[in-house]
Amino acid sequence: PVYRLAVLVCEEKGLSPLAGARLLNDAGEVVGQVTSCCRPPHTGRGMAMARLRTAFSAPGTRLHLLHGGQAVPVRVVDMSIQ
Repeated sequence: PVYRLAVLVCEEKGLSPLAGARLLNDAGEVVGQVTSCCRPPHTGRGMAMARLRTAFSAPGTRLHLLHGGQAVPVRVVDMSIQ
């Protein structure tokens, strides 16, 4: 598939991603978009579901979320339920 659903975590505490926010790779290319988001109280970090190009959907991949005109670092995490 060209796109996959992935879970992201913001590297900065207190930030909540916004649905529709674009996700960029290190080259500044748009590689996905946030579909839904939340900030669980136990982590203090914003989390999001995103539609990403498959090449950028592996856990551990670091991307940038466009938030308020700034690129905020995010990381793809394993979304398996344990």
